[in-house]
Amino acid sequence: MTSSIQEISAKHRLSSLRRPILPFIVKAGLVLVCINGLILLVVLVGSRMLPSAGAVAFFANNDATADIYARDLAGHALINLTNNNASNDNVAFSPDGQYLTFTSSSNGGFPQLYLKRVKCSSLFALCNGGLRQLTDITTNTNAGVLFANWSPNGNQIAYTRGGEIYILNLETGISDNLTQNPANDDAPVWSPDGRQIAFSSQRDSDMAEIYLINSDGSHLQRLTHNDVWDAPPIWSPDGTQIAFMSQKGSGYYLLVLDIRDGSIRDIAPDLENVYNPVWTSKGSQIEFWVGSSQSSSLYTVDMLQGGTRKLIVSLTGPNQYFTRMPDGHYLVLHGPNEMESTDLYLLDGNQMRFIADSAGPPVWWP
Repeated sequence: MTSSIQEISAKHRLSSLRRPILPFIVKAGLVLVCINGLILLVVLVGSRMLPSAGAVAFFANNDATADIYARDLAGHALINLTNNNASNDNVAFSPDGQYLTFTSSSNGGFPQLYLKRVKCSSLFALCNGGLRQLTDITTNTNAGVLFANWSPNGNQIAYTRGGEIYILNLETGISDNLTQNPANDDAPVWSPDGRQIAFSSQRDSDMAEIYLINSDGSHLQRLTHNDVWDAPPIWSPDGTQIAFMSQKGSGYYLLVLDIRDGSIRDIAPDLENVYNPVWTSKGSQIEFWVGSSQSSSLYTVDMLQGGTRKLIVSLTGPNQYFTRMPDGHYLVLHGPNEMESTDLYLLDGNQMRFIADSAGPPVWWP
């Protein structure tokens, strides 16, 4: 059954301005905003305090730049984590939430990978100190860093540049080429135990397939042989399965591969145009978007009950990104607004709570 959605009435009035507005919720029903240099207190009709559920990070467009912000979902604060007057992307937090990595062209040239400590005594107690540049790309080997993923122990980072996957040791600062292949390798993700990395590659065909390699570069395995575009790999929390999207015709389907025996299951064979599958924290369910440019629906599939599917919410527009809160009760959704940009919302029961204007895909801050 489709959930009814109620949006904060003031949101449409605020988002109609040319410049993105990032409001501060100061108490239940009240938002402090800055409009053309004036500080205004806006009453939100029918609103209530957001649940205390931690924080979410995202990049927000501001003219030609995009800084990375974090929003306290209890409504207490919005902070700029980068503030470097450049385009920043690929937000990722260390497993303990102490550090942020992101890509930026703030020094000119190719996108580099940066590290910043962002948490000290409490969630929004920012640390003093400078920025650490992790890469120094000076030659055009298919440009700069495009993707980064932390190891489970927080000691290493896998990242992609120039169609290769590198492993960066944070203690030594040295990056090693893991894949060493002229074909395009992409989307590296660590196994839960940190011993292996799954990734997509075109090394054996024009289409991307799923591969597995030890984190030291040994024992390369090809996991899929579908001769269609398979990507990106997403590990189950127990490390026994990998979910991925597989192209069939003009759409994508959701498949799950069991690493133990190589078997592959089509989780939702009657649904095409599947996007961004995510395992729940216990691995018992997979959540994913299904939709088109006109409408989309968020589903969950129970992996322990024979693939029983449940509709979470249906929305207009191509809503393709979300972050599931660790408590399992809240989802931050990313979707288009009426101004052809993108907004962040909190799904609170059957209501959509506005979080921020002109934002990118949300990332949970652990």
